[in-house]
Amino acid sequence: MLKFLCFLSVFSIFIPKSAAAFGGDNLSFEELVRVCIDDVEPNSMSFCNSYGFNYETLETSLLTDEGDVISFKTQVVLSGAKVLVQSNSGFTILCHSCLSDSIDNQAVLVKFKSSFELASINSAFNTQRTKRNNKKTPDVTSKNNGSSFSEDFKNFGSGLKDFSAAFDSLFSNYDSSKDDSSMILIENAEGKPHALVRIDAGKYVLVVDFTKATRSSDGSVSFSGSLSPGSYNDYTKSVGIIFGGMTCRTTYTGSDENMVAQTTCW
Repeated sequence: MLKFLCFLSVFSIFIPKSAAAFGGDNLSFEELVRVCIDDVEPNSMSFCNSYGFNYETLETSLLTDEGDVISFKTQVVLSGAKVLVQSNSGFTILCHSCLSDSIDNQAVLVKFKSSFELASINSAFNTQRTKRNNKKTPDVTSKNNGSSFSEDFKNFGSGLKDFSAAFDSLFSNYDSSKDDSSMILIENAEGKPHALVRIDAGKYVLVVDFTKATRSSDGSVSFSGSLSPGSYNDYTKSVGIIFGGMTCRTTYTGSDENMVAQTTCW
């Protein structure tokens, strides 16, 4: 964060005087930061490109010892070659070694964490840049120690940072108001949703147990989720991704501290 603030203080010397028109108005430095770093929209990227900002989407995967596949996406904001923002989301565990009705969520998540550690030590993350400035790119997949998606993992791989701190940072640097989500989807061996979990203060918390979902003859599915303050947006976005193409409606009961979401998708 300190390095980022230092960058901004230097960067601000040059921007206010030269900010070009965007949407018919001259942008202040603060507005430029909002448009090009904090709240980037696809239609503003070409404007921001003219000031040296670039935007990348990375897709990363790794394997557990049992051959299960872990995948996630990273949104990156760069100024020149300098990384300003790395935001990770869409964490999915495809549990090939799990039977449909006998997945131990806690065991899978412990394995999830240890797999990240081994992948960093052995430079076994497979990362592909799939978009640059909102355009698809044909980049090849490259192996790395986590430096492609996290400065903290880069420092862990270099022996400069504790692993637990690096791992926790994956789920703390997200913006719930955007398309990010700190939740993890566990899929069974058939690729069907088994559970939705989240990491809270380093602990795994079950949000939805999809094995208890009710499926109707008309194709609709109903299930309940246990939410905490600040996780409502994450839950909504995760459900929308899992049941993409379906319409979902959620009603909430309980208190702000212990909210229950009743969701039906059809």
